[in-house]
Amino acid sequence: MRIFVLFLLAFSFLVAQPRSLTSGYSYLSHLRSLAGMTPLGRNQVLERAAKNHDLYMIANNVFGHYERRGDPHFTGVRPDDRAVYAGYPSRYVFENIAGGDDTIEEAIDGLFSAIYHRFGFLDFTIDEIGAAFDTSQNYAYQSVSTFDMGNKEVARLCAGPEFSGYGSYTYNICADPNKKISATKFHKALEDLANQNPAIVLWPYKNATNIPPAFYEEDPDPLPECSVSGYPVSVNFNPFKTSGTPQMIEFSLQDEEGDEVPLVRTMKHDNDPSGHFSLYDFAIFPQNRLDWGEKYHAKFVYSLGGQTHTIEWDFRTKVLPGPYYRVQGNGESYRVVSGKKYFFYIPPRDCNDKLDGFSSRYRGNIHYQRGFYDHNTLWIQLDGPIGSEVDINFYDGRSIKVVIASSDDIQSSSSSSSITSSASSSHSISSSQSLSSSSSSSTQSSFEPECPNGYFYDPNLGLCTPLSSSSSTVSSSSSESSNPNLQELCEGRGGVWADTMCIFPSSSTASSQSSVVSSASSSWSGISSSSLSSSSSSVVVEPGSCPSDTIFVDGHCVDKAAYELAGKTLPINGYFAHYGNGVFDWVYLNYNGHIFAKLEGMDPQTGLLRWKRLRNFFDRVEYRDGYIVVGAARSTSDEVVNTLANKRLRVNGYFTYFGDPEDYDPFMWAYVSSSGNLVAKLEGMDPSTGHLKWHFLIGPRVRKLQWVRIQNDRLIFGPLAQ
Repeated sequence: MRIFVLFLLAFSFLVAQPRSLTSGYSYLSHLRSLAGMTPLGRNQVLERAAKNHDLYMIANNVFGHYERRGDPHFTGVRPDDRAVYAGYPSRYVFENIAGGDDTIEEAIDGLFSAIYHRFGFLDFTIDEIGAAFDTSQNYAYQSVSTFDMGNKEVARLCAGPEFSGYGSYTYNICADPNKKISATKFHKALEDLANQNPAIVLWPYKNATNIPPAFYEEDPDPLPECSVSGYPVSVNFNPFKTSGTPQMIEFSLQDEEGDEVPLVRTMKHDNDPSGHFSLYDFAIFPQNRLDWGEKYHAKFVYSLGGQTHTIEWDFRTKVLPGPYYRVQGNGESYRVVSGKKYFFYIPPRDCNDKLDGFSSRYRGNIHYQRGFYDHNTLWIQLDGPIGSEVDINFYDGRSIKVVIASSDDIQSSSSSSSITSSASSSHSISSSQSLSSSSSSSTQSSFEPECPNGYFYDPNLGLCTPLSSSSSTVSSSSSESSNPNLQELCEGRGGVWADTMCIFPSSSTASSQSSVVSSASSSWSGISSSSLSSSSSSVVVEPGSCPSDTIFVDGHCVDKAAYELAGKTLPINGYFAHYGNGVFDWVYLNYNGHIFAKLEGMDPQTGLLRWKRLRNFFDRVEYRDGYIVVGAARSTSDEVVNTLANKRLRVNGYFTYFGDPEDYDPFMWAYVSSSGNLVAKLEGMDPSTGHLKWHFLIGPRVRKLQWVRIQNDRLIFGPLAQ
């Protein structure tokens, strides 16, 4: 019933935008032409497939390339299945998707900044596309775009007669995967189109302008260790026009002054963490964001056929549409002129430094407009009398003051001004701004299951808690007080180090580890995300042959926990933070701040967590923008309390209950790390070591869900991984 209601609401808010689609097609073909490539023709059938997938994602409030049978608007599990459903005769289909953008052009720009998706748009063997751009006020990302691409000649071959007679043939290409087509004609269809495109494609293209300065994240993630870096620069060789394999000798970038731009990674096929680069693909990722409105010089040196070649070209980053200050955020003041729009660029301090929001307090009779331009840049316009002020406090602790003056300091200084206004305030107003395209609230589940003797159910903590937990004084951190290398300590004890957390996999997880997974991502437009997919095959099994921790679904053995979580949106029940070096130096704060507790271990007889309740020892404890903020301690001699007093603890992850509310299961809890790189189900405790054991769903060497997203007070779990 809930899904049906979501479908009705989503449908009622869908907005058809044919004009946007037309401009989107023109814009994408224009970008390809600037790189010297052939345009993409509009295909109505692929457009219908793209539209169907948009409707599915909105109706089910999910984001990803895979659909689940039985869900509203289901038209096919994979992109090629959906193309066939719409009437496309070929399965030679590529798909890009994006979410959270205001226009289809923004979606295209975001996909070009994401290296794998850029390669999808710049493929040498595609010549037609169908796109969709849809919005819904009830969809988690507010908008979603789908781009399905194909090859016109391959589609014509599949629509024609089946191969017969002598010669080689290929199959699994057409709508009927068993249909045979001539292998010679199939490869010729690809080669003929590729030969119409350049031998080498550079991006950004030569003398490009208006290039975004930053790359944030993408799924799959080429830089899983970073959430912000410079715009990637790439070189693609056309394999149909390249004799031999090019060998990269040098790939570098210089700024306008001729200084070398530090790189966080130079990527090619043998060090691509997601395995998407071919032998003909190369890219560099600047370590830091590029500057606004700056000219850059790229140089690529390679050898091919025994000869060395050099390619050099320039491009320029986007210019902000107004005057801007480059700020440090140490409380300094900036002068602005009333009625004029200003931009404030706060450079990242490291490759994970994105601004998630800010709060404001302003004085004087002023009209205050503000918003984010990207994850590190905000805009402000003040209208009011000279001397009026706005104090801006960013959620990461940085702050600035903006003062209305008769003139600004843009001409005299490109960075910051030390002028401070001394005007008194006539009244004070507080507000907050968060970098998100939507806001929402969740209702927490209200249930009280049966707990074992000696335990009571704490509805705020969401756990069966020992009656003696409030007075427990067990400590397990003394052996780690010397602060050794925690990763070595973790791995030496048989654990896996992930997201500053030592995880001890359950046996079922360890026996079924697969490929490395990267995190779900958010780009600067709020909750904008990208995901890339191409068709792949999987093994079909017989019912009854699945391991005990899996279930049989649509011919496949599917992880039980992953199946329970896939496609769900669940409330965050609490926040988990690590404050010391000990195995149990973790604290938990429930969603409404009423319960603050330290993990003491797990009862080996019942398998339930044991907690030391701490909330009453502090004047305040609250969750604030990624941190558990602990106030002053009331009079106490407790060592743990004194350790935690007046601390800001970065949240390592979130807990949510996904079991049956009517039949409480203490192990139906999912843990999601704050980066989204780790999703695990609580499995129990190793009685010999006292370590908690986890069943990985996303984590080191395993991927059972495509992604997870953290949005406000909710966890959004993606589809099952294929």
